[in-house]
Amino acid sequence: MKKRAIAATFLMSAVFAGQAAAGGYVEGRAGIADGTYLSTTETVGAAVGFEVGGAGGNFFGAEFVVDAYDGFSSSAAGINLRAGTAIDEKSRLFATLGRIWQRQNYTYYDGIFLVTVDGYFYDTTAGVGYQTDISPNSYVSVQFQRIFDSEINRATVGIGLKF
Repeated sequence: MKKRAIAATFLMSAVFAGQAAAGGYVEGRAGIADGTYLSTTETVGAAVGFEVGGAGGNFFGAEFVVDAYDGFSSSAAGINLRAGTAIDEKSRLFATLGRIWQRQNYTYYDGIFLVTVDGYFYDTTAGVGYQTDISPNSYVSVQFQRIFDSEINRATVGIGLKF
């Protein structure tokens, strides 16, 4: 899956190369995550993507993401579709929907036994966010994301570069 995700990202970038040049970005982010079996922990990640503008300040695009949790004991990589709208010249609201491939390694108590989860899983994610420009080619963002099957909620703050 990881190879397919990377290949799909490069393919989409090649298809939209002319438009992507004006709407490409790289973002680093950090925050907190929690879930049913994952106690509150730190999360760090990065995204590289592109966006194509539409009518009325609307936009859509795709991004390749990598994220890590709990001191890198759990990690994820995947592709998100991203769409949103401009609030004003500097600020935008957006939503994401994606599919990730993640490694999880944690232990929880199920009421009778200690259960250890260690393996690779596919999962679906959805999120909402806000970003605002801090210069013509950089921005800050805040984002909330839900990872459904893993029942993980994640809040991050990011800083990105546009190219």
